[in-house]
Parts: sequence; structure tokens; C-alpha cells
Amino acid sequence: GLTHIAAAFYRPTVEIYCDSPKWKTEGNWSPRIVNLGEMGAPPSADEVIAAARKLLDTRILTVAAPAYLASRGRPAHPDVGPRL
Repeated sequence: GLTHIAAAFYRPTVEIYCDSPKWKTEGNWSPRIVNLGEMGAPPSADEVIAAARKLLDTRILTVAAPAYLASRGRPAHPDVGPRL
């Protein structure tokens, strides 16, 4: 389903369960998936927001070989500079 596609593309996913038991379909095979709620006990909005923030809180480390920087220059910001 859509959760499998999201995981294949390394997209963070919050699965919200309200009307089905979580154990039947929960995505527990990827660290980029959070499962919330249960049949008859949906998660609160605060739980969903907290889960989304946790999944979206990522660190980006940009690295480059010295030869690459020598030939193309050092970008002033990660969003500025040559693209591969």
C-alpha cells in the first residue's frame, strides 16, 4: 500500500489507526514509520504532531572531497552552489 511506497522512497510516515486493529497492518519494519492509535482509540492531535515533528527532525551533513571543492569552489550555503 501507500506506506510501503512511502518507505521505499524514504519518506516519513505517520500511520493513524482508528477503525482497524494496528497489529493487522502496522508498519514496524522502518524507522521512518510511526504507528499511532488503535481500533476505537484514535491518537490525539498532539500525539500526531509530536510524531511528525520527531520524524521530520533530521540532521543534514554535507561533505565534499577536497578536489571537488578545489575545482568547483565552496558553497556559501547548502542551497547555493553547483548541483551534481
